[in-house]
Amino acid sequence: MASLDSIYYVFKASNNNWINEGLDKPLFEIWVGSGDREWLEVHYTAMGLSPLEHVTRFVPEGPNMAASLVDACILFYPAHFKACESLEKVRQALEAQVAGTGFLDLDVADQTFLAAWKALREEAMQKMPGLKVCKTRFEQVERFSEIQC
Repeated sequence: MASLDSIYYVFKASNNNWINEGLDKPLFEIWVGSGDREWLEVHYTAMGLSPLEHVTRFVPEGPNMAASLVDACILFYPAHFKACESLEKVRQALEAQVAGTGFLDLDVADQTFLAAWKALREEAMQKMPGLKVCKTRFEQVERFSEIQC
Protein backbone atom coordinates (compact mmCIF):
# COMPACT_ATOMS: atom_id res chain seq x y z
CA MET A 1 0.00 0.00 0.00
CA ALA A 2 1.35 3.42 -0.95
CA SER A 3 1.25 6.49 1.24
CA LEU A 4 1.90 10.19 0.73
CA ASP A 5 4.75 11.20 3.05
CA SER A 6 5.49 14.85 2.32
CA ILE A 7 5.09 17.67 -0.17
CA TYR A 8 7.70 20.11 -1.42
CA TYR A 9 6.50 23.53 -2.59
CA VAL A 10 8.73 25.12 -5.22
CA PHE A 11 8.78 28.91 -5.65
CA LYS A 12 10.96 31.34 -7.55
CA ALA A 13 13.59 32.49 -5.07
CA SER A 14 13.31 35.89 -3.48
CA ASN A 15 15.78 37.89 -1.40
CA ASN A 16 13.63 37.63 1.71
CA ASN A 17 14.91 35.57 4.61
CA TRP A 18 11.47 34.67 5.93
CA ILE A 19 10.29 31.35 4.64
CA ASN A 20 6.87 32.63 3.56
CA GLU A 21 7.48 36.36 3.12
CA GLY A 22 7.00 37.49 -0.43
CA LEU A 23 5.91 34.06 -1.57
CA ASP A 24 2.94 33.89 -3.82
CA LYS A 25 1.50 30.53 -4.69
CA PRO A 26 4.13 27.92 -5.57
CA LEU A 27 5.08 27.17 -9.16
CA PHE A 28 4.50 23.49 -8.48
CA GLU A 29 4.31 20.87 -5.78
CA ILE A 30 6.38 17.72 -5.55
CA TRP A 31 4.49 14.96 -3.79
CA VAL A 32 6.72 12.31 -2.19
CA GLY A 33 5.24 8.95 -1.45
CA SER A 34 6.33 5.52 -0.42
CA GLY A 35 5.19 2.01 -1.06
CA ASP A 36 7.43 -0.69 -2.44
CA ARG A 37 9.77 2.20 -3.37
CA GLU A 38 9.86 5.94 -2.90
CA TRP A 39 8.29 8.00 -5.73
CA LEU A 40 7.95 11.68 -6.57
CA GLU A 41 5.19 13.25 -8.64
CA VAL A 42 4.43 16.78 -9.82
CA HIS A 43 1.30 18.87 -9.31
CA TYR A 44 1.42 22.23 -11.06
CA THR A 45 -0.13 25.32 -9.49
CA ALA A 46 1.20 27.86 -12.02
CA MET A 47 -0.07 28.04 -15.57
CA GLY A 48 2.13 27.24 -18.55
CA LEU A 49 4.63 24.89 -16.91
CA SER A 50 5.34 21.48 -18.34
CA PRO A 51 7.68 18.64 -17.42
CA LEU A 52 10.64 17.31 -19.35
CA GLU A 53 9.36 14.87 -22.01
CA HIS A 54 5.98 14.60 -20.22
CA VAL A 55 7.47 12.91 -17.14
CA THR A 56 5.08 13.57 -14.25
CA ARG A 57 6.40 11.00 -11.77
CA PHE A 58 9.62 9.15 -11.11
CA VAL A 59 11.39 6.75 -8.81
CA PRO A 60 14.78 8.06 -7.63
CA GLU A 61 18.01 6.09 -7.75
CA GLY A 62 17.52 5.18 -4.11
CA PRO A 63 15.33 6.11 -1.14
CA ASN A 64 15.83 9.37 0.74
CA MET A 65 18.45 10.70 -1.67
CA ALA A 66 19.09 14.44 -1.34
CA ALA A 67 19.70 14.56 -5.10
CA SER A 68 16.10 13.45 -5.70
CA LEU A 69 14.88 16.99 -5.07
CA VAL A 70 17.25 18.33 -7.75
CA ASP A 71 16.14 15.53 -10.08
CA ALA A 72 12.51 16.48 -9.49
CA CYS A 73 13.16 20.15 -10.22
CA ILE A 74 14.93 19.26 -13.48
CA LEU A 75 12.15 16.93 -14.59
CA PHE A 76 9.24 19.09 -13.49
CA TYR A 77 10.61 22.57 -14.27
CA PRO A 78 13.04 22.16 -17.18
CA ALA A 79 12.54 25.78 -18.29
CA HIS A 80 14.54 26.86 -15.23
CA PHE A 81 17.50 24.75 -16.40
CA LYS A 82 17.43 25.61 -20.12
CA ALA A 83 20.95 27.09 -19.93
CA CYS A 84 22.42 23.73 -18.89
CA GLU A 85 24.42 22.40 -21.83
CA SER A 86 23.56 18.76 -21.23
CA LEU A 87 19.80 19.31 -20.98
CA GLU A 88 19.14 18.68 -24.67
CA LYS A 89 21.23 15.49 -24.69
CA VAL A 90 19.27 14.17 -21.70
CA ARG A 91 15.96 15.25 -23.26
CA GLN A 92 16.72 13.16 -26.35
CA ALA A 93 17.80 10.12 -24.34
CA LEU A 94 14.89 10.44 -21.92
CA GLU A 95 12.31 9.55 -24.54
CA ALA A 96 13.73 6.02 -24.80
CA GLN A 97 13.74 5.65 -21.00
CA VAL A 98 10.09 6.58 -20.51
CA ALA A 99 8.61 5.21 -23.77
CA GLY A 100 5.60 7.54 -23.59
CA THR A 101 4.58 6.45 -20.08
CA GLY A 102 5.24 9.74 -18.26
CA PHE A 103 7.16 7.68 -15.70
CA LEU A 104 10.94 7.53 -15.17
CA ASP A 105 12.59 4.90 -12.98
CA LEU A 106 16.11 6.10 -12.20
CA ASP A 107 16.65 3.04 -10.01
CA VAL A 108 16.73 0.80 -13.09
CA ALA A 109 17.71 3.33 -15.77
CA ASP A 110 20.20 2.47 -18.47
CA GLN A 111 23.77 3.22 -17.24
CA THR A 112 24.57 5.42 -20.24
CA PHE A 113 21.45 7.50 -19.57
CA LEU A 114 22.23 7.63 -15.85
CA ALA A 115 25.73 8.98 -16.54
CA ALA A 116 24.25 11.75 -18.72
CA TRP A 117 21.62 12.44 -16.07
CA LYS A 118 24.25 12.82 -13.34
CA ALA A 119 26.18 15.27 -15.53
CA LEU A 120 23.01 17.32 -15.97
CA ARG A 121 22.35 17.16 -12.23
CA GLU A 122 25.81 18.65 -11.57
CA GLU A 123 25.10 21.51 -13.97
CA ALA A 124 21.63 22.03 -12.51
CA MET A 125 23.01 22.46 -9.00
CA GLN A 126 24.32 25.88 -10.12
CA LYS A 127 20.73 26.94 -10.94
CA MET A 128 19.07 25.69 -7.74
CA PRO A 129 19.64 28.96 -5.81
CA GLY A 130 17.09 30.50 -8.20
CA LEU A 131 14.42 28.37 -6.54
CA LYS A 132 13.04 28.40 -3.02
CA VAL A 133 11.79 25.07 -1.74
CA CYS A 134 9.66 24.51 1.35
CA LYS A 135 8.65 21.12 2.72
CA THR A 136 5.72 19.88 4.73
CA ARG A 137 5.24 16.53 6.38
CA PHE A 138 1.94 14.92 7.20
CA GLU A 139 0.81 14.27 10.72
CA GLN A 140 -2.48 12.75 11.67
CA VAL A 141 -4.66 15.20 13.55
CA GLU A 142 -6.93 14.37 16.44
CA ARG A 143 -9.99 12.40 15.66
CA PHE A 144 -12.84 14.83 15.21
CA SER A 145 -15.19 12.61 17.16
CA GLU A 146 -13.09 13.29 20.26
CA ILE A 147 -13.31 17.08 19.99
CA GLN A 148 -15.77 18.71 22.37
CA CYS A 149 -17.44 21.89 21.16
